[in-house]
Amino acid sequence: MRILISTDTYPPDVSGSSFFAHTLAVGLADRGHDVHVVCASDEGPRRDVREDGVLLHRLRSVPLVIHPDVRFVPPPGVPAQLRRLVPAIAPDVLHTQDHFTIGRAAVRAARRQDIPVVATHHFMPDNLLPYLPRRVHAPIARLAWTDCLRVYEHVDHVTAPTRTAAELVTGRGFDRVVEPVSCGVDTDRFRPPDGPRGPLRKELGWPDLPTVVFVGRLDAEKRLDELIRAWPAVTRHVDAQLVLVGTGTRRGELERLAG
Repeated sequence: MRILISTDTYPPDVSGSSFFAHTLAVGLADRGHDVHVVCASDEGPRRDVREDGVLLHRLRSVPLVIHPDVRFVPPPGVPAQLRRLVPAIAPDVLHTQDHFTIGRAAVRAARRQDIPVVATHHFMPDNLLPYLPRRVHAPIARLAWTDCLRVYEHVDHVTAPTRTAAELVTGRGFDRVVEPVSCGVDTDRFRPPDGPRGPLRKELGWPDLPTVVFVGRLDAEKRLDELIRAWPAVTRHVDAQLVLVGTGTRRGELERLAG
């Protein structure tokens, strides 16, 4: 098949949905499909480049002010670019990862060509709110949900990474089925060690104790402050350690809270 994936975030952007889109694209290409991805430019200017067996159509982008690890494609001109790009690629299916600038333009362009469209809902408005003044949280959340559901009305099938995420979409008034489809885990790469864990902890400089590890962005929407605040309740019952691995806008604040 020839598959077009549209996404407003793709590596080197650091986010779960960007890595999901990359893993999906590369995995489909490895299975012999002709995979195209339309996404934000990692350098700024518009360019096409082949990476990992996938043809990337990178649109002109600028840094996103509220999130330094993400680039943003300004809306002007994007619908016209997608109206030219989608028929030129002529995909068998469009899989959009979001409903933002690129996603919504890709959906409209695909509908004009009678191309089937699948949408995966990664975005949760609540994840955006910590970066905005509290007084605008409620109206922004309402507007964000209304906006994304308006786009999903024009797609053939909607999925979400978890049952909870799917229920959040239908709970906002979306009256069609939203199918939970796990993002999946590469169990060859992520698996328990073959032997005792003690030597591995020693190699990392950790005590040989029961361990909870978080690996990811240390940003507000991960709510790691709640995990740190809850940890004393755990250690009252078991001598254990908590390890947070990653970088992000809240790392310094989390280090102070842990201290």
